[in-house]
Amino acid sequence: MASIAAQKWDKRFAGADSAPKAAKVLQHHTAFLPKHGNALDIACGLGGNALLLANRGLNTSAWDISATGLAKLQHFAGQQGLRINTQQIDLEADSFPAQKFDVITVSHYLYRPLFPALISALNKGGLVFYQTFTNSNTGKGGPSNPAFLLGDNELLETFSSLETLFYQQTDSPNMAYYIGRKLT
Repeated sequence: MASIAAQKWDKRFAGADSAPKAAKVLQHHTAFLPKHGNALDIACGLGGNALLLANRGLNTSAWDISATGLAKLQHFAGQQGLRINTQQIDLEADSFPAQKFDVITVSHYLYRPLFPALISALNKGGLVFYQTFTNSNTGKGGPSNPAFLLGDNELLETFSSLETLFYQQTDSPNMAYYIGRKLT
């Protein structure tokens, strides 16, 4: 039986009939992407980030709690002639799979206990692209639960062991954008 969270996201994704765009932090900074390697789109939803990464020639995996979202992502990937390895996983309940990646993307998802696993899963020189909502100016979109909102400069502090390549925090929309590279 699917969890309540899986059911919620399955219902949300059921009506989707077109592939979504990738997160802005990824769309606007593709020059940072390696020419080859392994990429992961965490909490991928319908897979906008995964599709962009696969289109760039990266061996791409996409993880999400929603079987419906993953099935639609496979459909969109097939339409574009892409291969994406999808895995249904509850990132808040299941163990983080022991794999290494050259690129990890996360957008519109925040589960703080996952941060150490993200850093550990990066290969040396690996990149993390992270975009999600902040607690500033919360009336302009995004979740209302403070547990799902970043504090000021929280991504900079969280990923302080990485080399920061890009960081921006905006109030309209209330969003933080981060790109970091693992040096060791």
